[in-house]
Amino acid sequence: MDISLFSAKGEPKGQVNLKDYLGEEEFQGRTLHEVVTTYQRNARSGTSMTKTRGLVRGGGRKPWKQKGTGNARSGSIRSPLWRKGGIIFGPVPRSFRVDLPEVKRSAALKAAMWLKAKEGTLVVVEQLDGAFKKTKQAQALVNKLSKTGKALILSDKISAEQRRAFSNLDSVCLSPVSDLNALDVLRSKSLVLTMPALKSLSQRLTGAAHA
Repeated sequence: MDISLFSAKGEPKGQVNLKDYLGEEEFQGRTLHEVVTTYQRNARSGTSMTKTRGLVRGGGRKPWKQKGTGNARSGSIRSPLWRKGGIIFGPVPRSFRVDLPEVKRSAALKAAMWLKAKEGTLVVVEQLDGAFKKTKQAQALVNKLSKTGKALILSDKISAEQRRAFSNLDSVCLSPVSDLNALDVLRSKSLVLTMPALKSLSQRLTGAAHA
């Protein structure tokens, strides 16, 4: 599958065969779903908590004597059966983290990249212009590379000037390709990779080095 290649100024330069960098297309929907839901699970803070009867303030005195009142036996007004009492089996702080093997993460990332390529929202730029100093310049490049004006831009090296130029764009994220995962790919409206970033990603997913 061929994807569009642009110059550092955003001008069309031809096409790149994605198969040369990611290998044969092999969609693994089940693995992709498992990996994405695991990333979302790992992002949960796990800080929800409710108070048990032992944590609710009050209730130390027995409401009434055990026998002779005609009422059911009761030992505390903070019993879970009472209004304003404790909670039975409520959430407690916990970790939702689940580890994933590298082979699954790589397979899911590869499948997500092929999905973006089929959608036509994956493009490659030769290199980010090192002369970026203003957000206006960054916005002009994004407008040429993305139809929606929203993009996840991946590079192998990010300079302080480039990071500053893109930081004021709410709908654009500039990130190192080493941090890329399947969830980031699926969330992005448009995916832009520099050629060095594509080669680095290819080595990560296939083990093949490109000159």
